Amino acid sequence: MKQNRSWLAKIFGVVVQPQTYLNIVYILLAFPLGLSYFIFFVVGFAVGIPLIILWVGFLILLLVFAGWWVLILFERQQAISLLRVDLPPLWREDIRDKTTWEKVKAYAANPVTWLGLLFLLLKFPLGIVCFVVSVTLIAITAAFVTAPLTFSFLPLEIVFSWDAIWRIDTFWEAVILFWIGLLVGLAGLHLMNGIAWTLARLAQFMLGGPRGVTPAGNAPGMVSLTAAEQLTALVPTDQPDAGQDETGTGPVDA
Repeated sequence: MKQNRSWLAKIFGVVVQPQTYLNIVYILLAFPLGLSYFIFFVVGFAVGIPLIILWVGFLILLLVFAGWWVLILFERQQAISLLRVDLPPLWREDIRDKTTWEKVKAYAANPVTWLGLLFLLLKFPLGIVCFVVSVTLIAITAAFVTAPLTFSFLPLEIVFSWDAIWRIDTFWEAVILFWIGLLVGLAGLHLMNGIAWTLARLAQFMLGGPRGVTPAGNAPGMVSLTAAEQLTALVPTDQPDAGQDETGTGPVDA
């Protein structure tokens, strides 16, 4: 009996699980975000690279690099919040006290910089696929489920082949289509969860911190910075004045 309940929970429980709808939100956001990322990088590199000879290009590419990391941090937070992915910290050591050049080298040496860029570029084609699949499933489910209410003034036609067309123009046919729509919707929720699971694994691989580190960040020397701290990590830090301790809060004891 318990086994039967377990199977029923696996099949129908997806309807009442909040995570299902968080997954759908993530999937629906994939296309507009991916398109925005694609435009940002195409315009940034197309303008910045030719202008390197005028030195203005370096500033533009620096802004692209900074925006690139902001987007990586945004995608990490989105994966954590919507997909419930455990991502390890980005750094093995605190880089906030390093010089600007050392910070730049640390960012360039971090695998997440380059894997994250690839993830951002993949977001566009993956977003197109997610958009087509999700919108198709939602449209079909909505049309089938509402058939008993709309068949009289908006009859549906289901085409099986050129000479086999099912025209829904009676109430009982619409009721049958209603139940088919529920099954399609249920299968669609499972499919959306499967897509979200795949995207979560991709985010875990490409947006995670140094390899071999647990998500809890228990490795020796691992530093976990907040998103705000990661965004400001490239800002140069002032050296402590003479007569002050390293925290700059007071004089050094004799």
